[in-house]
Amino acid sequence: MFNHFFRPIFGYREDLNYYFQIFLVLAFTLAMNYTSFQMRAKRNDVARQEYFDEKKNAEWEKENEGKTQDVTKLLPVITPEQAGGETDKYVWTQTEEELEIKMKVPGGRVSTRQAFVEITKTTLSVGVEGAGGLEQVLMDGDLFAEVEKDDCNWSIEADQGGEQHIWVYLTKKERTSGKGHWNCVVKGEPTIDVTKFGPIVDYIDDPDAMGEGKLNGFEEDLLS
Repeated sequence: MFNHFFRPIFGYREDLNYYFQIFLVLAFTLAMNYTSFQMRAKRNDVARQEYFDEKKNAEWEKENEGKTQDVTKLLPVITPEQAGGETDKYVWTQTEEELEIKMKVPGGRVSTRQAFVEITKTTLSVGVEGAGGLEQVLMDGDLFAEVEKDDCNWSIEADQGGEQHIWVYLTKKERTSGKGHWNCVVKGEPTIDVTKFGPIVDYIDDPDAMGEGKLNGFEEDLLS
């Protein structure tokens, strides 16, 4: 009697699973089409945002190209030697990222076994073994700023006259420029005048962070 009731509706098919399977296929197809539509819409939104971001960046670069060039021309040219100094024990130079320290060795000769160099991220100690095994300290104290310990090194090298020097190579943790340069190697040692090096240069590449599209606040310092 059950099959007799459904025959007029389903064309006398007795297997209702057949129609249920058709329903599942249609439902799955609709779900896939909807998901595909959502993914296409999301991709379009991303592409649209990238287009406007690129357009905004291009407009900012075009607007500020002349400003950046003009201001950069006002920056003084500082060599590593000019950015360093000299004491009775060592000579040092610096760039935006590194320092080189050339230390005089008592007696002019020393081996690696006689030299002692310890570099931490905040301190530097250099010494040599003198007569009778006594250690002569050449430098010991807190660095002007932190360094990347793993990137620092030292060596012993002789000049053309055969006199040996201890060279220490320090990599700054933070890049510096202008009056933001180190004014000494170790705190308490003689300092140099870094104010003559000009303002600190720090470019910002994000137009949104720039507001009106200026360099990071050193234009006023340069032009004053």
